[in-house]
Amino acid sequence: MITCKPLVTAHTGCENTPDNTVASIMRGITSGADIVEIDVRSTADGHPILMHDECLQIGSHGPVPVSRIALEDLFALQERGKITFSRPSMEITVFEDALDLAKESGIILNIDLKDSATVNALIRRIITRNMEDYTVISGCDRERATLVKQEYPAVQVLLNVEDNPAHAPDYHSFVQRACNTARQAGCCGINIDFHHCRRELVEYARLRYLPVSVWTVDQEKEMSAMIDLGVHSITTYEPGKLLKLMSSGVSGR
Repeated sequence: MITCKPLVTAHTGCENTPDNTVASIMRGITSGADIVEIDVRSTADGHPILMHDECLQIGSHGPVPVSRIALEDLFALQERGKITFSRPSMEITVFEDALDLAKESGIILNIDLKDSATVNALIRRIITRNMEDYTVISGCDRERATLVKQEYPAVQVLLNVEDNPAHAPDYHSFVQRACNTARQAGCCGINIDFHHCRRELVEYARLRYLPVSVWTVDQEKEMSAMIDLGVHSITTYEPGKLLKLMSSGVSGR
């Protein structure tokens, strides 16, 4: 039996680093992960930045949507200490910095797309740096995935399966719907909460050339279960732990 180990995706903020920062990307790289995840959304003037939340806490103004603030103003607010981040060591990081780090290291970026407004600017930067083979876009439902693939067919896109199988008539129906949606949208694979991933999904998807990636798995027992299922990639805040577990021996598919 051939042993196939899953790819390791270091979740942004892995191993206690601040989310969506150069430090987080570097920690993912040095951990030995195959892929580093980042979140990206757009500023008011169309610049993609690394950011999960829709709003930032701006001084006495309270929460303000990132999409209403220009990049230069964000840097000015940060310099003046007017932005209250969820962690003190967080900072505004532009998407180009993440791309350059990935290109230098040879690692793959999983880009969790938080809004559709940034698609064109984001992908132009990917193409300019010839990074199509070293990036995969996630955070996409069928509509967003279809939008990206129609405009940029060379870009790799994962379908995010947000549906809960408990809401389907049965698990097989859930599996069929997920795989059919991924194919119709032109996606290169499926990205799903590990709680909803069962062997039937992995095997059905594999026969249709759709690798299954799971998020976010941090406990050894759950890591082992996903390895045994034969998933393509495991997203984790603990890439070092996962790599150590796999080096100790994993089951074959």
